[in-house]
Amino acid sequence: MKMCIIHLFWLLTSILNFAVAQKAIGVKVNNPLFYGGAPGTLRAVNDEKIEVEGHWGIFNAGLFARFPLKKHWAVHTELLLKNERAKYTYTMYKQEMIAPYFAYYYLDVPVLLQYEAREPAINPNAIRPFVQVGFSPKFLLKANYFSSQLDTEQNVYPYFNKVVFTTQIGGGVLWQTEKLFLLADMRISVNLTPVAGIVRGIDFSNGRSYTITFSGAIGYKLPLVSLQKNLTN
Repeated sequence: MKMCIIHLFWLLTSILNFAVAQKAIGVKVNNPLFYGGAPGTLRAVNDEKIEVEGHWGIFNAGLFARFPLKKHWAVHTELLLKNERAKYTYTMYKQEMIAPYFAYYYLDVPVLLQYEAREPAINPNAIRPFVQVGFSPKFLLKANYFSSQLDTEQNVYPYFNKVVFTTQIGGGVLWQTEKLFLLADMRISVNLTPVAGIVRGIDFSNGRSYTITFSGAIGYKLPLVSLQKNLTN
């Protein structure tokens, strides 16, 4: 029993030592020139035809943490401030009005599983392509409505869902030195749940918005830490 406990303790500290020794943290920003999205299918509750427009050129930023697993695999997670919009016009009034729009802001928390095409241990300084897939809860921070008929923006936060779930898929390349970690990726994010119900006469319940973005990240590889050594001393 004593030897079994010792072996289990050794295995646990080995796993913890590996995870702590390899992780990296840093900042991530997207390129607004390569960012676009659309709110999906929206409907006017009065059954009048509306035309929906996408949103482009929006800047988002945040933090990331990366935890390599065995060989080709890694877990990548982020905290991002994300801005999305839904712009629409009534078809019959398109020439007479400036399109109103909704702007909603989230704290996006994607959790992604990455697979690297090259094993990091073979050549850790080589450029490594990867693919990734995962999910993300988005927590609503603010939601406003803008219209030329209003003097100021209107707060519509109470009418939007406070949490929205998305699925994400993409790929990119990464490169690292002894202390720095660099990453560039392209990602598609699609909502699994609607952002709202009916807000100011617009029904969001059947809309599944999506975004496509190109981002870059730079991080710091945390110093190697040997838990086995620290725990046994």
